[in-house]
Amino acid sequence: MTMGGHSKEIDIWSVGVLTFMLLTGQFPFDSNDRIIIQKKIKSCSFQFPGDQAISEEARNFIKKILVLKPEERLTFKQMLEDPFFSQEKQNLPNQLPLQTLRYPPNQKFLTQYATYEETFNQCQDTMIDDYQQLSESQPQDGELSKTNSVIKKEKNSDSRNPTPIKN
Repeated sequence: MTMGGHSKEIDIWSVGVLTFMLLTGQFPFDSNDRIIIQKKIKSCSFQFPGDQAISEEARNFIKKILVLKPEERLTFKQMLEDPFFSQEKQNLPNQLPLQTLRYPPNQKFLTQYATYEETFNQCQDTMIDDYQQLSESQPQDGELSKTNSVIKKEKNSDSRNPTPIKN
């Protein structure tokens, strides 16, 4: 957000965001307003949904990663040693709850992707046609040098005998 590039600390932050999303099905810094999203990110303001059972280990893991100051975040090594990852397998659920889109897609959203697919298919058809025409027009073995020498002769003859301009 500061346009200064990124480092491994940003990758660690991303692990926190992705973990939050995988466990809740939501973005940690969510709003319909981009400005509010930016403010939430810059202040590291997020809350776990109250209606979902998320273990304390998972909550603490995310809280130790989604920290504003990069030097205070867990390192990759610390992440792997965190209790969240060292839990016994029997504590894991057999099946995760099914998550769907929070909001149904509107017509504009669907049209945008329909138009994209149509445009992509048209471009792909054009590329295939161009490739086939190029393949058909390629000279066979030995014809390329013959073609180049004919072009050179035509250029040289045109420069010696310029065509008069007709009015």
